[in-house]
Amino acid sequence: MKQWILCKSKYNFQIFCFTRMIFVCRPGLLATVANAGSLVLFVTTASLRTRANHLITSLTVSDLGMAATQIPLLVVNSFSRRWAAPVWMCQVYGFCGGVFGTASIMSLAMIAAERRAVLYRTPNSSLGLAVTWGRIAFIWGFSVVWMSLPFVGVSRYVPEGFMTSCTFDYVSGDAVSRAYIGLSVVLCYVAPLVVIAVCYCTIYRLLGRMPDIAVHTKYGQAIQTVRESLVKRRETQLSRTIVLLVTAWCLSWTPYTVAVILGMTGSPRLTPFVSLASAVFAKASAVYNPIIYVFAHNKFRKVLKKKYKQWSRGWSPACASQSECSRDSGSGLELRVMRRSSVTIRRGRLCQSTSCGPSNASHLATPRRIVNAEIFF
Repeated sequence: MKQWILCKSKYNFQIFCFTRMIFVCRPGLLATVANAGSLVLFVTTASLRTRANHLITSLTVSDLGMAATQIPLLVVNSFSRRWAAPVWMCQVYGFCGGVFGTASIMSLAMIAAERRAVLYRTPNSSLGLAVTWGRIAFIWGFSVVWMSLPFVGVSRYVPEGFMTSCTFDYVSGDAVSRAYIGLSVVLCYVAPLVVIAVCYCTIYRLLGRMPDIAVHTKYGQAIQTVRESLVKRRETQLSRTIVLLVTAWCLSWTPYTVAVILGMTGSPRLTPFVSLASAVFAKASAVYNPIIYVFAHNKFRKVLKKKYKQWSRGWSPACASQSECSRDSGSGLELRVMRRSSVTIRRGRLCQSTSCGPSNASHLATPRRIVNAEIFF
């Protein structure tokens, strides 16, 4: 390997190791455990395997891949103060980082576009699962193909910063490399963020016009009004979660994009420490997403609490099925969409059973405001 991105630094080694220990090692372990746990929840919980959550699963896989392939070798190289692995591992390291990083932002863009499309669909229309899988295939296909170009002579993967990580050669003066880096910034960072910004601006503009949720006197009219309102409320909650994810992603990858632009322009402000800091923040993006799932998404929190109780007290099928149907009565009104697409409204909590049906429409004698409502598909 004849060329390196930046030269070896004379920074204090103790500060260097301390920085890596705090900002890489522990968050890397947390990212691996958290993303693996989120993926297990997706696989083992049927209620989470919705079309929108399939895209979130793609995001979780990319974060798990980022944590598993980037952080361990980064820590080892940090304490070695050099690239300790074979030369070919630098190529694999840079390729994996590019693929998982690109798949992450592309997944967020697809999720935003899908959320926006939901608000324009009629209540009876739905997006086929094949379309969702097609979008996921496009995300990973584009990421793999685009990041494979350095293997065929378009740019290359070389060590950067303190020689402890590898990325594409963004300081090369070669015209082909500069064109590739410029297109990577546009296609893998700018364009997805524009899509995300437009989609979420549209979502909040439409939701701002949404009227208050009300239950009308006619049973059929109540189903239509409440269902449409609750679908929009559910999309609002999920959109807030994704906005938090996008903000965390931008805070992580924007410094790295700035470092790449500084390298392309030959700016003297690009020091080894700047390159190190931007790379660390970029790889730490895998930590934020599962944390936001757990603390910002109500449905994930409920599933996590339920799984924790099952694992801590001992799980049995009888108790699990009984806990699904037996609920303590509470205050206010709650609504659930039944398995047969029927809606039953009662005081207190509602049970999910085939006996619940239109016969209970007497509870809609007077208009009432729904205090706490949830929708399940």
